[in-house]
Amino acid sequence: MSEAVNRLRSQVALASGREHLRLLVDLAFALREVDAREGLNVTRTAIDLAQADKDWTALASLLIAEALNLDRLGDYHAALVQLDKAQKINQKLGDIGILSRIWNARGVIFSNQGQLPEALHHYLLSEGICEESRNYWMLSAVLNNIGIVYDRLGRHDEAFASYGRALKLAHSIGREDIELHAVSNLGFNRMFLQLWDEALKYHKEALSYAQKQENEYGIIICTANIAESYGALGEVERAHKLFADAIGRSRALGDLEHLVDLLYEQAKLYLKSNEWRPALALLQETLELVRQMG
Repeated sequence: MSEAVNRLRSQVALASGREHLRLLVDLAFALREVDAREGLNVTRTAIDLAQADKDWTALASLLIAEALNLDRLGDYHAALVQLDKAQKINQKLGDIGILSRIWNARGVIFSNQGQLPEALHHYLLSEGICEESRNYWMLSAVLNNIGIVYDRLGRHDEAFASYGRALKLAHSIGREDIELHAVSNLGFNRMFLQLWDEALKYHKEALSYAQKQENEYGIIICTANIAESYGALGEVERAHKLFADAIGRSRALGDLEHLVDLLYEQAKLYLKSNEWRPALALLQETLELVRQMG
């Protein structure tokens, strides 16, 4: 992923006019998977350019990118405000591609807030648009997200089918970034069913994807899932080392979205071993972050 981001940075530096703005839009979305703080900076610079050029299509897309970067940093309220702005612009544009991205982004934010019925509703709206317009790369991403909600609702067979469809689509169009998410989510599904050996197999495969793509957020998620799987299999020391690595990476990126979950999961592992003091410290930090994120 960082190789793709670096390529986009180089192209941005050489481009001018509308091509420059188009590449900034692509860079703003890509940075969510690498460094959301930089993603915000790029997005806000590009928004000024789009407003000056009166390029409303670019502006709507950039507001979506800003919302997704804000979501990554845990600022859900501000993210939804930016999506409202994007949707208002798109009511005049009538761009179904932008609309599908807005619905998907709303689903992401609602899912991260634990509002699962609302998340599923918006993901299904996005899926319908993607199916109708044959936007297969976006469809594969949305199917991944739908699967996550199904898993969290206890609908594990439907989740597994959704991830499998996402993986097949992503592979057919050569989107390794979406393949990474699909494989990771298949492992996530096995974790729900406590099939820990199968979960480890998927998460190790996903980690290799993430490392190849230099996707720092993907590395964090896969490392944490491997840690949780080892903990469930009784390899507690190994699990704690992996949690520490994932937490350190998350702190370095200001990634509150995942940091909250990581702290909570490591606290649970300490509690299983009756290690109350470190568990309490982690739970207190978790609560402080939850209050901060609203």
